[in-house]
Amino acid sequence: MSVQAKQLSKLGSRGHDLDTIVREHIQIIDDKLLKAPRVWGRNVISHDIPMLPPMLGLDKKDAQRIVYTAILRSFDRRGFETRILIEENITTIYVAYVTDLDTVEVEAMNALLRARRVTRDALGEFIERGAAPSPRSATAARHGDAPPAPRLRVGSSGVMMPRGGMEPAARREVSAEPALPSAAELSLLGARPRA
Repeated sequence: MSVQAKQLSKLGSRGHDLDTIVREHIQIIDDKLLKAPRVWGRNVISHDIPMLPPMLGLDKKDAQRIVYTAILRSFDRRGFETRILIEENITTIYVAYVTDLDTVEVEAMNALLRARRVTRDALGEFIERGAAPSPRSATAARHGDAPPAPRLRVGSSGVMMPRGGMEPAARREVSAEPALPSAAELSLLGARPRA
């Protein structure tokens, strides 16, 4: 394959020295992003790029243009929002991102809140109700409420089978017709009131 002047021109403008400078600054910004304290919402870090040293055969402005655009494109491709402040002696790159909840996380939290919610009317019953020990618990056995444990069985393969396990205690936490959610619950769960 023959080499064309256009190919060599592009290779020359992205020489080893410029690639090294770009990689170093991207690594520094990546480290700042990982170490910066994060808050919910918008986060912004800044990075100063000092004046670039002269490059053999390349104008200073062209070197700056190549380095700055390579850094900005790297962070843009990775989903960050970027801005650049170009001043006489120093250039500052700003990288922004938003810390937020994933929609799957929000739905899981909403489901847990819906399952554990209680109305003001049912709160007294929940607080006053005594703890119901499991039918096979040590407390139930001490009170004489535990049925005898089933005999240990050996399965057909010679493996011991479990004796049974814990049976769910009778609870009245879920009603057939749950109460309508309050306005505060609707606001938190992002739902609309039922008619």
